[in-house]
Amino acid sequence: MDGHEREDVVEYRTKIFLPKLAEYENLMAKHILNEDGTFIKIMPELEEGQRRIIAEYHDESCFHANDEAQNLWLRPGEQPLRKKSRGRLIHVSDFINEEDG
Repeated sequence: MDGHEREDVVEYRTKIFLPKLAEYENLMAKHILNEDGTFIKIMPELEEGQRRIIAEYHDESCFHANDEAQNLWLRPGEQPLRKKSRGRLIHVSDFINEEDG
């Protein structure tokens, strides 16, 4: 259904995307978990002319209105009533970053 593990995608991710992201990490703020469960933000040390990078990540998922439940509460002898189709598709898409969620 998706191509996350296709050979060309894995090659791009390991040889191009992840090494490039590692280059940019020293320009990004880091968030470290404190002993009391809160996060501490550590700003990058930038040289003159450098700018801080805030990575924006995109995520999306699709759900069907009639996704089947794994567990059902039924009385003895009852059969689950199933829909004929998977139902309408619900598409959820959003962006997230470490700076403000």
